[in-house]
Amino acid sequence: MSRPVNSIPHGALLRQQAAIHGERVCIIVDDETMTYRELLSRATALAKGMYARGIRKGDRIGVFMPNCVEFFVVHFAIQLLGGITVTINARYKSHELKYAVGFSDIRLLFTTDRIDEHVNFGDLLWETLPDLSGGRRNGRLQLASAPRLENIILVGNSERAPFVSLESFTAEGSGVPDVALEECAASATIDDIAVMLFTSGTTAAPKACQLTHRGIYATWVNTYPYAVDLQPGEKVWVPMPCFHVGGIGLTATAVSRGAAFATSIHHQAAAALRLIRNHRIEHLYPGFFTLILPVLREPDYDKAAFANARSMVAVAPHETHKLMQEFLPPGILTLQLFGMTEACGYVSFTRADAAEEKRLRTNGTPIEGVEVRIIDEAGNVALPGGQGEIQFRGPNSFHSYYKDEAATDATILEGGWVRTGDCGMLDADGFVYFLGRIKDMLKVGGENVAAAEIEAFLGRHPAVKMTQVVGKADEYYGEVAVAFVELLPGKQADAAELIAFCKGRLASFKVPREVRFVTEWPMSATKIQKFKLREQLRTSGA
Repeated sequence: MSRPVNSIPHGALLRQQAAIHGERVCIIVDDETMTYRELLSRATALAKGMYARGIRKGDRIGVFMPNCVEFFVVHFAIQLLGGITVTINARYKSHELKYAVGFSDIRLLFTTDRIDEHVNFGDLLWETLPDLSGGRRNGRLQLASAPRLENIILVGNSERAPFVSLESFTAEGSGVPDVALEECAASATIDDIAVMLFTSGTTAAPKACQLTHRGIYATWVNTYPYAVDLQPGEKVWVPMPCFHVGGIGLTATAVSRGAAFATSIHHQAAAALRLIRNHRIEHLYPGFFTLILPVLREPDYDKAAFANARSMVAVAPHETHKLMQEFLPPGILTLQLFGMTEACGYVSFTRADAAEEKRLRTNGTPIEGVEVRIIDEAGNVALPGGQGEIQFRGPNSFHSYYKDEAATDATILEGGWVRTGDCGMLDADGFVYFLGRIKDMLKVGGENVAAAEIEAFLGRHPAVKMTQVVGKADEYYGEVAVAFVELLPGKQADAAELIAFCKGRLASFKVPREVRFVTEWPMSATKIQKFKLREQLRTSGA
C-alpha cells in the first residue's frame, strides 16, 4: 500500500502520483501542457544529468527563471535527488542577483532565454558575474564571487559559452541507472529542507528562508485542497511566480491531488483572462487581489469567462472583496488567509463553511496543528479583540534562515513561537484579523490608522486601478497619509478629486493629505515594496 502523500518528500510524491495520474495534464503554461508521465520522465532524465555531475542529497541548486514548463522539470529533478531547490527572484537585478548566487552556495544554476524580449537573463548574469569571461576549467566554472557554482545551464535555443545547454547537460546522465536516483533519495524525509526562498529585503539584504517538506505540506497539501475540494483533473490558476512561496507551494497542491497547475510565462491581465476562459479553470488562486482585479477590469471581461470557477483565494480588504463580487459570477467560494514565507505559506485560512461575512472580513482561523497568539505593546498576550503582533507556532514553521543564526533566533522565539512583524487581532471565535505590517500602521495625531483601510476605500473610485498608502512625517500630526495611485487606462482624475472622494466618507485624520500618481510600482516577488515609496517621499524633499 502506498504511503499517504503528506508523509513522503516531493520527489517520491511525483513518482507516486505519476503512477496514478500518468496521462492527466499536470502543468499548463499558456498554450503549453505537460502530463504527469511527461513531467516525471523529463525530471528523471535531468536528475540523472545532475547525478552524473556529482549532485547528491542536500545539495543546493538555483533556479533563475519565470514560470515556464522547464521550471517544474528542474524543480522536481532536484527533488528526485533529495536536493534543495533555491528559487531566485526573476525580477532581481545585478546587485540582488550577485548576493543571492554567492550567498546561497548553489552548485548549479538553471536559467532560460525564453523571455529574452522581456528580460535577458544571460546578459544579466554576465553583468553580475564578469569573471564568467574566464570560461570553464576542467568542466567547471571558477568564479571568485560564487566559488561553489560549478555550472550555469541554459534552457532554450541559444548557445552562450560558458553556459551549458539543457540538452547536453541532460545527455550526460544517459548512462545513470534508475536505481542510482532511488538510492540517492532513499534517506530523504519530510523533515529535510526542500526549498530555499529569498524573502523581500528592506534596508538589509534578503534573508534565505528554508522550508521543509513537512512545512510545505501543512499548508499546500493538508489545508487548501480540502477547503476547495480539489479533484483529480481539475485546474488551479496561479499567476504568482514560482519563486514565491505561493507559486512553488501550489505545485505540491496540484501534484498531491492529480490536478493541473495553470499559469503564464509572463503575467498580463489580458493573457490571464484568455487562459482562464480557454482552459475552463475551476479554481482561481491569485493570492493577492492585485493579481486578479486587473483581470476583472479587462475591457473584454465577462462573467462567462469564469463560468467554471468554483473557488477563489485572494487576500483583500472587505471593501475590495465586495468590489470584486460585483464582477464575479455568483456561487464562487471566496476564501482568504493570513500568511508569510516563514509560515511555509500561511498561518490561518477561512473555512469553506464559514459565513460569507466571516470569509470576507477575516483572515480565517489557524490551520490544523497551528496556534496563534497576539502580543501587545507591553509584551503580554492580548485578550480577544486586543491588537498586537501576530505570532504562531506549528508544523508550518520555517526551518531557519540560511547562514543567519541571529535572525533565526530573533524570529523563532522560545517555545517555537514565530514572530510575523504583522499587526492583528483574534476575536472571541478564534478568527484572525490582519491589520497590516506593524510599521505599516500610521499614527496620525495620536490615532492609529491602517493604511489598508484607506487603500480599500480609494480603490472604489472608478478611475483608480491601484493605490498604496504610506506615512509621511508631519510637524503637527506626527505623520499623515500619502496615497500613491495608478489610474486605469483611459481614465482621469487629479489629486484634488481623489482627496475630495475621501472627505466626508473617511474620518478626517484618515484622508490622504497628498496624492502622487505612478505608472509603475517597485515590486518584490508579488508585493509592492512600500519602503521604496517611503524613500521617494524622504528624498523628494516635498
